[in-house]
Order: sequence, then structure tokens, then C-alpha cells
Amino acid sequence: MAALKFTSSIVPTSVSTYRNLVAANEREGRRCLKGSTNCGRIELAKRISRGGGGVRFAGSRSSWLCRPVSVRAAVSEQMQEADNNVRRESLKKKLIEQILATAGNLDEECIATIKELEKENPNPESLNTPELHAGYWERLKAAHLGTGRTGEAKVEVGYEGASATLGRATFGMFKPSDLDIVMGEVFNYVPNVGSEGQGKYAIYIEFTTKNPKGDDLPPIEGLIINAATPQIENPSKMGLLFDETSLRPSQPERDIEAWREIFEEASGGAVNELGEITVINEKPATGFLDVRYIDSELRITKGNLGSYVVVRRMDKPPSFIK
Repeated sequence: MAALKFTSSIVPTSVSTYRNLVAANEREGRRCLKGSTNCGRIELAKRISRGGGGVRFAGSRSSWLCRPVSVRAAVSEQMQEADNNVRRESLKKKLIEQILATAGNLDEECIATIKELEKENPNPESLNTPELHAGYWERLKAAHLGTGRTGEAKVEVGYEGASATLGRATFGMFKPSDLDIVMGEVFNYVPNVGSEGQGKYAIYIEFTTKNPKGDDLPPIEGLIINAATPQIENPSKMGLLFDETSLRPSQPERDIEAWREIFEEASGGAVNELGEITVINEKPATGFLDVRYIDSELRITKGNLGSYVVVRRMDKPPSFIK
């Protein structure tokens, strides 16, 4: 997984610098009320633009500088927003460092930081603007295992680098069920829920398996794809109806012959020309996601079984999406 880096367009370079500029703004505003004809508005606006640490003020700088009540309100709001952004970025950095340090699933330290971030969620009703969720996301390691208590996840199927069987990884939906696989990265596609022709919510799980044509050949790379029909249940909760599951090679141009050798007979000839095997779930599994935190870079959800999942937004689709 590539090195993770988060940036913010409105985090001040220095909170103290920002506070000093705010104090200067208030002094200029008070001088305006005393009748000064040139209260340094232009110069002060330049100072804010140059040294405001990335903080952006809405509206005309020259107009609000001469309105002390408005200045104080704007100052208070901007200071609070600056403090909130500094805290959010600090918590995000801390969580990423904790995730990268874990051996597998999210540990209790990660969960503690997640709960702190939940309180700082800048978009608590994010599904009112579903386009904020739309796009491709990459999971950061595996989900939280949970405690096993009622309502919490007890088993998580694999994480990057873990060994499993195909049967366990797909809950017995595909054969050969005893095929040994190694789990890879996990990706998530979220459509613009509620839009016309919205498409499916999808979870892509990469895996590799031994090439039957020889140990000296590269392992076969495949994808397990769990597709669901999404619907918005409330402004922070997305319902999911998992009605389709498929299996396909990541690199059919390289692996198709070996892929067919493994799956053609086992699947009863259900492999199509691209190597894909699809199962329509007659009794779809249902689930939901509670969105606990989301911004332009990071999303944290808690599922119906109590699992926390942390994902980061991708700049472009994963390589297997053509």
C-alpha cells in the first residue's frame, strides 16, 4: 500500500499567527468606528491574504473590517474552524500512524482515536449530500474484529497478506472451496446514491493463488466482488442489499487459461469469456453502514455487526478497473 499522506486546504500554518492577525483585525475595526477615513483596510486585507496560514474569510475584507460586531462574530467562527481543523488533522495523522503500526486488524488504540474523530466529524449528515461519498475508496488494513458481544463482529475474513480458503473468504459461494488463497487489498466503490442509474455499491477484495501450470510462474491474481443495492436510510446511515457476488481474474490476458483450469469444472461451466463467474443471491444479505466520520480524504464507518472500517479516497480507480 502506498504511503499515506493527508493535506488540508484550510489548516493554519500557525494558530498563534492566526490569533495575532485576528487581534489586529479587531483593532482596525475599532479605529474605523472612531471616524478614521483610512483604517488600513487594504493593507490589512493583504496581511490576511499573505499570512493567514491558509484561512479564508468570506465576503469583502474591506467591508467587514469596519463592522466590529460582525468582525467579532466572523473572528470567533474562523478561530473555531481553524482550531477544529488543526485537531482533525492531528487525529487523522495519529490514526494513520496507529493503523500502519498494527499487525492486522484495528486494535483498541485505533478504536479510541476513531471515537475521538467521530466527535470532530465535519459532515454529520453526509448522506444529505451523497456525492461526498461517491467514488473509489481504499481500505486501510482490516476492520476491527469486535469483542464478540451481541451486536459486534466476532470474525473478520482476512486482511492484507492473510491466508484463507476460497470457501471461507466467499462464505461457500464459489468452488473449489478448499482452494488456498492469500488476501490482498480491499477497495470500495460508492455510487452517487439516489441519482438516476446510480449503479451498485461494490467491495473489491484482491487475492492471489498458486498457478496450476507451475510453481515457477507468477501466482494468479483475482478479485472477489460483493455488489449491493444501496439506499439512504437516514442522513448518516446507508442500507445495503447484497444481491450479487462475482469472481474474476485481475489480469485475464495473462491468467485466463490457468484460471479456467481451476474454475471451469468446479463452477459447472459458469465461467464466461472474460473468466468471470457471477452468482445472483436469491436471498440477498442485508446490512448497513453508519457513517461516523467523512471528509474529502477519509471515511470511517461502523457496520451492522459492529465492525469499524477506515478507508481513504483514491485519486483514480484501482488498476483493475478498465
